[in-house]
Amino acid sequence: MHPPTGAQGMNTGIQDAYNWRGRWRWWCFPVRLFDLLSGVDHVLLLYADAAEAADGQLLACARQAREEMRGRLRVYAVLAPGVQTDGGGELPPTVHDGEGAFRQRYDARGAEGFLVRPDGYLGLRFDLKDPGQLSGHLRTVLGF
Repeated sequence: MHPPTGAQGMNTGIQDAYNWRGRWRWWCFPVRLFDLLSGVDHVLLLYADAAEAADGQLLACARQAREEMRGRLRVYAVLAPGVQTDGGGELPPTVHDGEGAFRQRYDARGAEGFLVRPDGYLGLRFDLKDPGQLSGHLRTVLGF
């Protein structure tokens, strides 16, 4: 029996169990959108439902966004089920929408970009064929 004031070393054990769960979470469970969006930066999610779009438009848009934001933007590629890409190692960190949940919830189709603000709201949705929309939005809203 432990007194309500503690002092039995339980805090250390409980914290160790919590830390262990956090360390292994990435290996055991699929990545959640919430995990990608946590933080204080804008997040750019680049969706592609075909390998051609992933290797071409997605890669070009990721490069442009990184250059314009000077490292103040996190970029992720979100690939539809079954899409494989060679990307030449230049693709941003990639997650696979294995069950199609992202596509269903955000009505994503083709090659699209989703700029998510730090407060979690969608700031811009645009077609990757027209990355000028992203540039214009960044200049207008963020002053870049």
